[in-house]
Amino acid sequence: MVLRVPAIGLAAMVATAGTLTVATGAHANTSAPDYSEFTNSSVVTKGGISARITTGLAEGKEGSTGGAFSDFSHLVDLVEINFDANISFDSGKYYSNGLTFSATAKGGFGSSGTNIKADNWAPANPFDYDPSNSNLQKNKTNYLAVFKGNSVEVSLGQTMNYFGINWGALSNGNRFILKKDGQEVSRFEYSDINPVAPIFAKHQNGHLNGGKGEGNAYLHFYADDATGLFDSLVIEQTTGGGFEVDNFSYIAGNKGFDWETESVPEPGMLLGLLTLAGVVTYKRYS
Repeated sequence: MVLRVPAIGLAAMVATAGTLTVATGAHANTSAPDYSEFTNSSVVTKGGISARITTGLAEGKEGSTGGAFSDFSHLVDLVEINFDANISFDSGKYYSNGLTFSATAKGGFGSSGTNIKADNWAPANPFDYDPSNSNLQKNKTNYLAVFKGNSVEVSLGQTMNYFGINWGALSNGNRFILKKDGQEVSRFEYSDINPVAPIFAKHQNGHLNGGKGEGNAYLHFYADDATGLFDSLVIEQTTGGGFEVDNFSYIAGNKGFDWETESVPEPGMLLGLLTLAGVVTYKRYS
């Protein structure tokens, strides 16, 4: 494990505990990001719902891998769906961990318009491009694909205050619509979020974005207060190209989701940081 910790004093370590970055490899980002680094352009708020981009984690609940996972995977009440297990199909719909997936446009699941696939277009692993390892960014697990003129509605049957999605390769025509009781609460377009994509996958149209490839990210939707609660999410592809998503996560709730509060380390983690800070300080002055 590579631990990125500056040689700072104990007080500063405690003050920045929520921003510590821990990695399992040279390029990995496997803990909560530094929230203080986000600018206004990386958080978009519409209709009481905020959308925020992070790199995401390389590992989800119970050690699941392939693509990026929610930075809030440590929360007990967060439920995760990765399209590789615990999925059933009945009457034209998919079911997984409490969610119902309905193909709402032409063509049902398994058609050329909407399907669960596994290929190079799967949302990338949350690593920077490494020319010495061309497979580092490739996610070889299943993902959900939606193509032009098609959409999928993902519903829970009760209100949620948080929904996370591994999104990529980001494309024109990607649209998210969040609803409550069948009524639109908010919508977000590709153009709202793409400029802040933190990961670019070289194996996905590597000639784009100055030769870096297409953008990938972990996208978090959360209700700022009770007015932003939602019970379903529509994933829609409005133009040519495709919409590729993986590793969904959600939290059921009837009040707003506090991003900053939920990112604070658990007491056990904080104790570990205090111990680590003491070691760093000791080594610095010994």
